Amino acid sequence: MFFDKNEDGSAKAHKVKLSPGTYQLVEESAPFGYLTADPITFTVGENGSVSSETEGAAVGQKVTMKDAAKEKSVSSSISVTKRLKTVAGEDILAAEETFYVALYADEGCTQRVSDVKALTFKMDSVSTVTFTDLAVDTTYYIGECTVDGVNYLKGQTADGTTYAAMFSNGNSVEIGSNGGNKAVEFENRFVKFPDGFYKEALLNLTKQLKSSDGEDKNSAETFYAGIFADEDYTKLSDQVSQNIVPLNLNVNSSADAQIKVAIADSGSTTLYVTEVDADGNPVGNADSFEYDLSVDTESITFNESNKVASVTLVNQERAEDEDEDTEEEEIKEKITKNTPTPTSSVTPTKSTQTTNSVKTGDNTPIGIFVVLLIAAIAVIGGGICLKRRKK
Repeated sequence: MFFDKNEDGSAKAHKVKLSPGTYQLVEESAPFGYLTADPITFTVGENGSVSSETEGAAVGQKVTMKDAAKEKSVSSSISVTKRLKTVAGEDILAAEETFYVALYADEGCTQRVSDVKALTFKMDSVSTVTFTDLAVDTTYYIGECTVDGVNYLKGQTADGTTYAAMFSNGNSVEIGSNGGNKAVEFENRFVKFPDGFYKEALLNLTKQLKSSDGEDKNSAETFYAGIFADEDYTKLSDQVSQNIVPLNLNVNSSADAQIKVAIADSGSTTLYVTEVDADGNPVGNADSFEYDLSVDTESITFNESNKVASVTLVNQERAEDEDEDTEEEEIKEKITKNTPTPTSSVTPTKSTQTTNSVKTGDNTPIGIFVVLLIAAIAVIGGGICLKRRKK
């Protein structure tokens, strides 16, 4: 016997006219998420009253069958992963798109039994959501749907491009009696390249840490690589899945990361990579940065023929001895500049020539005064001669 439900989800009562006698109520199938109830044997009396040995099943002229919910386990879950591809199987990135998925009780995906979850894509070709707290001993079916939960196996993007959902191993997942975590993947295959979508390239980043003598050095530090759209490192790129990339050495001397890069159909994307802080500010020339930075590739251009590239950033410690020598040299230079150069002293030779000059005790040289006196006499004499000529 099948029982309909009221709008609030409760079971709807059904009236059946029965002659006096003994009957058995049997449930052929239980609602999704519930266990099938045991049969109930009951007796209808001459006055229409019912009785049953099943406790609580018969009251007055009414027989009630209750279904127990299946056991749920917090460790029971289904992870659903969606990938975006062309009909040829090539990965494509969505700049910013949202799709929806839900779990259903039937293969045709008409009876939804879970909340609707959003598969969000932002410069990525893959998105994953997880459904938790699921019933054991239950088979679930995965289906794409609209935001209101209406299922479909085909869809359209905003520009009208159609796509189909393709499950490689079917869209059903069974949760056994022991629960567990299950995973299912499917693809959306687009019949043509839609607007707002890009072809996918990969940028491999490597961070290496060196000691001052060039040897690998282990560290627990986290460094950051910035991916920019311009060679002056002023604008972080919006064509990558992540433009500030943490590189945690985890007590090693190197760390790696892989970043997805968006290429417009038949176009190209050029990127510039350098060391930055956690906020994306370049640190290579900062006085506070304690390493010498070298980047093996100044710029990378991705296109149809170049979809994979690598950049290595090396941080090498500055030698302490070099810093000390430099400081000592600067101090010596300052001392040299501020110390006056001593004048050379000339030791006079003893003269054997005798003079008749009178010793006055004044050593002031008089030669210059004699010259001045002669010059004055010449000027006065020249003036007298000029005056006589005029007469």
